[in-house]
Amino acid sequence: MFKYVLTGGNGVGKTSLILALQLAGYEIIRESASDFLYVERAKGNLFPLDSSGAEEIILNIQIRRELNIDPSRDRVFLDRCIHDHFVYANILKQDISTKAIDQSKNFSYDIIFFIELSFEYGIGNCTQREVKYSEKLAYELELYYKKLGITIIKIPPGSIESRLNKILLEVKKYEEYNK
Repeated sequence: MFKYVLTGGNGVGKTSLILALQLAGYEIIRESASDFLYVERAKGNLFPLDSSGAEEIILNIQIRRELNIDPSRDRVFLDRCIHDHFVYANILKQDISTKAIDQSKNFSYDIIFFIELSFEYGIGNCTQREVKYSEKLAYELELYYKKLGITIIKIPPGSIESRLNKILLEVKKYEEYNK
């Protein structure tokens, strides 16, 4: 099974691309942090990421989701993956348990699609503070994935269609070469 991760800063279009992939019939794994935030906010916790251990909870949700991927699928696309949570924890100065760190070593990915910032789309509607945070997150994520030695393919700004076409073209080339 091929595993492809869409990552990058906040508000760069990852979730829109993941949902477009799902609508096109591809298997996807949604971003755990977003779902965690929806549930916590529905419970009245308006700032759940400020809670100690929040990133560990989100990481454990992600681990469960990735463990439950149907192995009979040819490929799956992930809106972020386990490794993103280590970068978040570092930025937020939150600890991750040794158990979670050890578990993460059992997961691998074929390509990291790094979705670059586009001010025409989501990030363009953000405050300057949010843009700076997204840029910092993108920088830290790229460094982290380079250290892991996983192939990174940058997806430049553009329409959802052009970005989707670029991703699917790269997937086709990768799978033809690695079958």
